[in-house]
Amino acid sequence: GGLSQVLGKPDSAEACEALCKQATDCTVWTWHDEHQGSYANICVTRTDGMWNPSAEAGHTSGRRNGPVENA
Repeated sequence: GGLSQVLGKPDSAEACEALCKQATDCTVWTWHDEHQGSYANICVTRTDGMWNPSAEAGHTSGRRNGPVENA
């Protein structure tokens, strides 16, 4: 796949983080809350380790083995 991939539509940021930890090539993840329209509840992960978060309402991101940040 590419640098980012969708791991489904879990109902929480914690569930998105868990999906990332199950995927061996996942390095970071971002979960979109239920207010994000067509992106609602989508869990997107990256596999290249790139980490350049920017604060955006309704999004929660974290590193596979790091702290969760509202970014």
